[in-house]
This record gives sequence, structure tokens and C-alpha cells, in this order.
Amino acid sequence: MKSMTGYGRDTWEDGTLSIDAEIRTVNSRYLNIVTKLPQEIFAWEPQLKKLVGENLTRGSVNIVISYIDASKTNFPKINKELLLFYFRSMKEIGNAVNASSPTLEHLLALPGIVNTDNAVPFIDQEKWEKVRDVFIKALANMEKMRNEEGEYLEKEIAQYCLEIEKKLYKIEELIPSVYDAYAEKIKVKIIEFAQKEKVDIPQDMLLKEIATLVEKSDITEEIVRLKSHVAQFKETMCWKEAVGKKLEFILQEMLREITTLSVKASSKECCALVVDIKSLLEKTREQIQNIE
Repeated sequence: MKSMTGYGRDTWEDGTLSIDAEIRTVNSRYLNIVTKLPQEIFAWEPQLKKLVGENLTRGSVNIVISYIDASKTNFPKINKELLLFYFRSMKEIGNAVNASSPTLEHLLALPGIVNTDNAVPFIDQEKWEKVRDVFIKALANMEKMRNEEGEYLEKEIAQYCLEIEKKLYKIEELIPSVYDAYAEKIKVKIIEFAQKEKVDIPQDMLLKEIATLVEKSDITEEIVRLKSHVAQFKETMCWKEAVGKKLEFILQEMLREITTLSVKASSKECCALVVDIKSLLEKTREQIQNIE
């Protein structure tokens, strides 16, 4: 079981070449990859995303790569003669209309000033493989952190499951006494109503009505299903593949059952245990939102 929160980084330097790769991941329902790359690596962005997709199934991923090649000599060239021509012409016009002189930033943005024809738009295969090696190591560091965080979450959620099972067992123990108390309460109410309305209710009819009402308040099925869901939840946590969405589905079923049980619960002790289970399920939901 892996967390969707992770961070990994790796660097490499060799004389004039320096490469730095950094990966951050946070929880998200789907896989969303955002990159911040230097111009030289733009062409290799699909390969970087493919490497991420081979390791992650969902989460928000932010990739930042720094690539500095000090030996690079094919820098963009500035046409100084044209720049000076623009400057003098614009300054002359500015003086004529009483306007300020053009700034260097404005001049550099004019057509023909910066020549990028000789600049290499992307790195070659050999340098890409070096970038790829650094990125893979950063990815491995990130995966290590996600695994460690996932192990911590698994232990915490397993403890929640254990507490839920204990409280379900206590509710099971209360069922006979709860039903007896509920049946007696119904019997008293019916008798009080019969005396008030001055009607006679046959004993067999009274018992039948009590049995029907008690049966409607039976929580045995909900407890059985909850115990089954908890067992399935714990089994799913042991899977090697991504389990986040599966756990979310099982948890929804558990919340549905505990909601039904809370409606049927009739004793203070039972209601208190149901509230505790709801609280544990909410804590579990908060944790599994960060599981891949």
C-alpha cells in the first residue's frame, strides 16, 4: 500500500554539465502530471511522463528539471547594429514628440534583434539518457518515501479496523438485553394505550405485535455485513497493486451499514458504540484519501 504523498530528488555533475531532477506528489483522484523543464528538454517531455505513468496510477505530480551545459557555445546572437539603429531612430522620434527613450527590454523584443537560428532546441540522445538516469533515481527516491508513508498509514488504519471489530463485538453482546428491554418497553406502551382507550388486546395479538416491532429493529444483519466489510477492507490493504479506490468503495458500504444501524439502535450503550464506530470510519476515510 502506497501513499500519494512523496518527494524525490537526484543530481549529477560532470565538469561543464549539471543535471538536477525533482519530483513532488500529492493526493488526487486521477493522475495529473505538471512539468517545468528547460527548453533543451521540452522534446523529451512525453518520455518523462511515460516513466511516471509506469510507476504511478493516480496523484498530482510536479516535475522540475534543471539542465545546465556550460560548454554550450551556440547561444542566441544579438544584432547590435540593428539594435542601435532602432534605438537612435526611436530616440529621435521620442525627442520630437516629447516621449521617453525606449528601454533595452523593449528593444530586445523587436523583430530581428535576437537571432535563435543557431540555438539547439533539444539535447541529443546521449545527453537525454543521462537526464533519464537522473530522473529515474529521483523517481526511485520518491517511491521510497511513498512506500514508507504507505506503511505508516497501513498500520494506523489497521488499528482503526481492530477498534471497530472490538466495538461490533460489544454491540453483539448487548443484543439480547437490548431486545428484551425494547420488547418490555413496547409492551408497556401498548398496555397503557389499551387502558387509556379502554380496549382489550388478546395476549397472542400483543405478543405478535411485539415480535413484529422487535424484528424490525433487528441489527444482526447490519453487524454481519459490517464485520464482512471490515474483513474485506483488511484483506484489500494487503494487495500489491493500487488499492485506494477499492478501499474508498468498501468504506462507503461500511458507512451505509453503520448509518442504518444507528437508526435501529435503541439503547444508550449501543448508540454510544455506534457513534464511536462512525468516528473511527471518518478517521479511516481521511487517511485513505491519501492512498494510491
